[in-house]
Amino acid sequence: MRTCLSTAILLLAMCCTPHAMRAQVQGFSGSVVDAATGEALADVNIVVMQRSGQRARTGGMSDAAGRYSIAVPFEGTITVRFSHVGYRAQTRDFTFDASVATRYDIRLEADVVGLDEVVVTGVASRAEKNRAEVAVSRLDASELLEGNAYQDVSQLLAAKVPGLRVSPSSGTVGGGINFSMRSGGGLFGSGQPLLYLDGVRIANDEIGDFTGGQFVSTLADLNPEDIENIEVLKGPASAALYGTSGSNGVIRITTKRGRRGAGGSDIGYKIASGWNEQATKYTRDMALTADAANALFRSGPVTEQSVHFSGRAPNYDYYASYANRSETGILPNNTLGRNSFRLNAAVLPSELLRVNVSANALFSDTRRPLNDNSIIGMLGNTLIFGPAEAGGQGTYFFADSAAVQGVVSDTRTRRFIGSVEAELTPLPTLSLRGLVGYDGSSWRSEQTYPSNLDYSRIGVLQGWRAVSDNTLDLVNVDLYARWLWSPSARLTASSTVGAQAFLRTLRGTSLTKSEFPSDLITSIGAGSRFEQGGEQFADSREAGVFFQQDVAVDDRIFLSAGVRNDYASAIGADAPSVWYPRAGVALRLDRFGFLPPLFTLAKLRAAYGEAGILPGPLDGSGLRWGAVPTGSGTGAALVFIGNSEIEPERVKELEIGMEVEFSAAAGFDVTWYRQYARNSIISFLNPPSTGLTATATPRNVGAIDGEGVEAASTRASSAARSRSSTRASSGTIQLIP
Repeated sequence: MRTCLSTAILLLAMCCTPHAMRAQVQGFSGSVVDAATGEALADVNIVVMQRSGQRARTGGMSDAAGRYSIAVPFEGTITVRFSHVGYRAQTRDFTFDASVATRYDIRLEADVVGLDEVVVTGVASRAEKNRAEVAVSRLDASELLEGNAYQDVSQLLAAKVPGLRVSPSSGTVGGGINFSMRSGGGLFGSGQPLLYLDGVRIANDEIGDFTGGQFVSTLADLNPEDIENIEVLKGPASAALYGTSGSNGVIRITTKRGRRGAGGSDIGYKIASGWNEQATKYTRDMALTADAANALFRSGPVTEQSVHFSGRAPNYDYYASYANRSETGILPNNTLGRNSFRLNAAVLPSELLRVNVSANALFSDTRRPLNDNSIIGMLGNTLIFGPAEAGGQGTYFFADSAAVQGVVSDTRTRRFIGSVEAELTPLPTLSLRGLVGYDGSSWRSEQTYPSNLDYSRIGVLQGWRAVSDNTLDLVNVDLYARWLWSPSARLTASSTVGAQAFLRTLRGTSLTKSEFPSDLITSIGAGSRFEQGGEQFADSREAGVFFQQDVAVDDRIFLSAGVRNDYASAIGADAPSVWYPRAGVALRLDRFGFLPPLFTLAKLRAAYGEAGILPGPLDGSGLRWGAVPTGSGTGAALVFIGNSEIEPERVKELEIGMEVEFSAAAGFDVTWYRQYARNSIISFLNPPSTGLTATATPRNVGAIDGEGVEAASTRASSAARSRSSTRASSGTIQLIP
C-alpha cells in the first residue's frame, strides 16, 4: 500500500513539475507616474516583445495605483513599450533574466498635441499622428464622459472637431442629427459622413413617418457611455480609399474594451440626472402670440443609469455594460426611453491570432410631437396666426389645443449591431485581417388622431390611424493584408491590399385607415375607411478593392499613395466601376537639424484624394413601371425614368497643413483645403411631348467648389490637454449646361 501511495505521489509530482516550473516564470514590475505631477497613471498599456524574430508578445496594464506586474515567458533582449492616451509613449530595450526579480519605474511625459496617438489614416491604415500626412481628429470620449453625461453621439462631437459642424435637426429628444463636414462634400449629396462602429458600417438615417420633419435618428440609439474614442477623417484627401459615399469624410467610433483594476477586474456604476429646458423664448417681435407659444414649453426631467464590468487576462479581455436613459422633451408628447446592452470580448488563442467580438442590443421608444411641416403642429397652430384681440384668427386656428395635443406619434426601435474580427500574424512582417459586420434594425411607427376630438378643418372625421413596419439590414465585409518590408537601411515601407463589400436592404409596409367607431378602439382593423396602403423594398450593393503603399525615409519623410476601384448597383450600366486615387506626403522639419530645440514637433503635410457621391438607387436603371389605381381599375404607369450613363459625383480635395509643438508645452495645427466637385447629379423634367409622362431624368451636369481653413491650438495643463478650434469656409456653385 505504501509503495502504491509513494508511486502515486511521485507520478503526481512529475506531472505537476512542468506546471510548477511555468508558474515560477519570473517577470518584472514597477509603477508608472506622470513626469510632471508624480501622480499615478492607471490603464497604461504595456507590451513586451522578444526582439529575436519580433514575434513573441506579452503584456498587461497598470492598475488604479499605477502599479503593474508583467510575466515574461522568454529571456534575452526584450523591447517594452509603455503607452497611454495623452502621454508620449516610451520604448525601452532590456536584457531580461527570468531568475532575477526586476523593477522598472516609468515616468511618462504629457503628449500635448497627441504626437504618439495612433490614428486611422485610411480604410486599412493607421499611423502615429506625428507622421500622418492627412488631417485626422481624434476625440478621447472616455475622458469627456468621466464627469459628464451626453444624450447621444452628436453632443460628444459638437464644437470639438475643427471642420465638423454637428447640430440637431429639431428640438425634440431622439430627433435627427445633421453633420456638415468642411464644404459639404458635393452639390446634392446628403452631406453625411460614413459612420463605423467597431468596424461595422452603421445606418446614419432619419426614420419614422407621419410627423413632418420630426424624425428619429438611428444614431440616437447608441449609448455614449460605451464609447472609448472617435476619429474623424474629414474629406476625400483622407477618405478616398473608402470609395463611393466617402466624399464627406468618415467617422469611426470605437467602444470600450477590457481593462483591469487592482482586483483583476473593473466594475463601475454611474447615475446622472438633469432637466431639458427651453433655450430661447419667443418675443412679440417674432410673433404676436409669443406668450401663447412660450406657454407650451416645459421642463423635462432626464435620468440615466449605467453599469459596466470589464477585465483583462493574458489571453482574453471583456467589457460588458447596461444603460438606461429616460428623457422628457420640452414640448408635450415628446419622450425617449432607451436601453442598451453591450458585450465586447477579445480572445488570443495564440501569439499569432486575435479574435474580437462585439455585440450591442438596443431598444428605443420615442414619442414625438407634431411640428415643422404639419398644420396640426403645436407651434404652427400657435405662431402662424395672431391673437384674436389683435384682429387675428386666434391661436390654434387649424385645430383645438386639445386635438393638437391628442395626436400620438410613437416609434419603437429594436436593433442589433455586431461584428466578428480576426487578426492573424503568420509572419513578423505580414498581418491579415478580416471582419464581418451587421447592423439590423426594425422599427414600427404609429400615429393616431382620436375619434372623439375635432379635426374637421383638415378633413379628418371620426379618427385616423396610420402604422408602418420597417426592417433595415446592413452587412459589410472587410478583408485586408499588410506587408512590412525594408528595401534599405534608410527606407521602411508597408504595402496594403484589401477589399470591401457592403449590402443594404430595406423592407417596409404601411397602412392608413379612418372612421373609427370609438376612441377606445385603436386597432387598425377597426377603421371602416381605407385611406392608403403600400409596401417598399430597396436593395443596394457596393464593393471595391484598393491598394496603398506607404514609405518612410530616415523616419522624417513619409510618403503614401493609393487607389481604389469601386462598383455599386446605383451606377449606370455604361459606367460599371470608378477609380479613386489618393497621395500624401509629410515632412518632419524638426528632424532635419535646422530648427532650434524649442520645436519638439514641426510637421508639414499635404494630401490629395478623390471620392464620390453615389446616384440614387434607381438613377442608373431604365424605365420603372408602377401600379396606379384609377376609377376604371388598376393600371401600369411610368413612375421613374433613369439614365444608364449616370456616374457618381466626383469630389476632389487638396489639403495642406502644418502641426507645431513648442517645448512639449503648447502647440497648434492649421489646415487649408480646397474641394472640387464635378458631375453633380441634377434631375430635369422631360417635356410632355416626349410621351415620358413628364417625369424627371437624372443627369451629370452640376459642379461646386469650396475651400476653407481649420485651426486648433493646444496647451499643456496638469497633464491634460485643452483644445480650441476655428473654422472658415467659402463656396461657389456652378451649373454646367
